[in-house]
Amino acid sequence: MDQESGISKIERFLFYIFLFCIPFQTRIILSQWTRPFNEWTASFLYLTDILLAAVLILWAIRWFLKKKKDGRVYDIMIYHKLPIWGWMLLGFFVVSTISIFRAGIVGLAIFRLIKLGELILLFLYIRASAGKIFKLKTAAAVITVSGFFQAVVAIIQYAKQGSMGLKILGESQIGVDVYNVAVFIASNGVKYMRAYGTTPHPNVLAAWLALALFTFYFWYSSWAGSARATPARAGVTLAIYVVILFGFLFTFSRTMIGLWGLTALAAFIFLKNYRKRFNPVILTTLAVGVIFCIFFWPQVRSRILISGDEEAVTQRILYNEIAGGVTKTNPLLGVGIGQSVVDLMHRFRYYPQYFYQPTHNIYLLISSETGFLGLIFFLLFIFFLFWEKIGLKTDGRRRARPPAAIYPLLIVSYFLLSGLFDHFLWTLQQGSFILWLSLVLLTIKTD
Repeated sequence: MDQESGISKIERFLFYIFLFCIPFQTRIILSQWTRPFNEWTASFLYLTDILLAAVLILWAIRWFLKKKKDGRVYDIMIYHKLPIWGWMLLGFFVVSTISIFRAGIVGLAIFRLIKLGELILLFLYIRASAGKIFKLKTAAAVITVSGFFQAVVAIIQYAKQGSMGLKILGESQIGVDVYNVAVFIASNGVKYMRAYGTTPHPNVLAAWLALALFTFYFWYSSWAGSARATPARAGVTLAIYVVILFGFLFTFSRTMIGLWGLTALAAFIFLKNYRKRFNPVILTTLAVGVIFCIFFWPQVRSRILISGDEEAVTQRILYNEIAGGVTKTNPLLGVGIGQSVVDLMHRFRYYPQYFYQPTHNIYLLISSETGFLGLIFFLLFIFFLFWEKIGLKTDGRRRARPPAAIYPLLIVSYFLLSGLFDHFLWTLQQGSFILWLSLVLLTIKTD
């Protein structure tokens, strides 16, 4: 075994471990720039940062050894060979860098820029390594297994209405009467705590479990209908799916569950020629949904009925209005990357601490922090990713696509739409990894 092959094996193993650990909130605080402590004005080092850094270092070493072997050590990237979406991504990073000069807390802005750079490197790594260092189907299986683990934790948390004591994995201290924990009053008048897993919020857990469900569908489609689809294998697989689905529902995340339902409906419509192989999954999903509604109807009814006066709605409207006003006042470069909450603290002094949080819309958040210029570059980046994946020819015709190629379009659409209603896909470690993991699927072959 040569040196490069040995590095590849370690790199592959660490990458799979990284994927499994994404939902873990294990971290240390590096710095906090405001008092009292605020999640959005502090910097952290996560376990997943260390794992990803190790993967990226091995990637760089492997690249150097390959260039050395080929006698091309001094070659560098030729920027004019970048795809057009690459130029848009570079433009977004440059604008984000320049926006630091607008920042009220420069240290925080630099930290957020480093995090953006980390996400871009993850994006580029997966694009360069999928199918070479790791298999996409294996990565999908790892995410599915991670989702299964998180779902088990979520189910136990909901049954206990409290935490399991997995502090080492980053589990929050949660309980139905613990301050600032996500709870709701069911139609029967009883207060219930939503499941967290080891993530910082039920909505984040819902996003990870949604990704696990999507990766399950991708993995399942790779062998369903073939000779490998034995009754025993199908039974175990569907049992895993049931657990993940129940964990997903116990988050009671209206946005993530509702959009998942719409995405599943879209898949049912667009993939009509492949429905037969998914019949067991479809029937299982319907059965789980009916059972969940029967046994937890007071909770389900409470979450379905949305009042325009409830705090979750009014707060989102208020934060969106504030972010829109900030963008109009600072249209070119915004208030600086990572500075939305800092700006909020300056504009609205003496408010309760829970008030100081990002706007619940990643697009308004991006525009308020990096201006219309940053938002335009980011949206163009996404547009050209879709353009490339759809495969439009010069005459505008679209090539026929098998289901494995359509999945990424549906997955990315799901998360981009959810970004209209929450900020965690841009502001939290787990959420940002989920977003960029989905975006990179548009650049790699999944047929």
